[in-house]
Amino acid sequence: MPSNELVYSFDLGSGSIGVCVRSGKNILHLESLLIDPDFASVKEASMRRRQIRTRIAHKEREVVGQTSKISRY
Repeated sequence: MPSNELVYSFDLGSGSIGVCVRSGKNILHLESLLIDPDFASVKEASMRRRQIRTRIAHKEREVVGQTSKISRY
């Protein structure tokens, strides 16, 4: 790789995004951007998925004596 070529690096974390730009071994830009905790949280989405899976399981148990099952998305 030529020493004057720019390399862009990104690190996506659960609460931050890291950014680095370098040319060869020289770091031109290095920054860590913090994400607002309200946007970084996945708790609400995981609770919703769990509710959906629980409801599907309950509906499958309600189907007594039928051979077809409710499709899982």
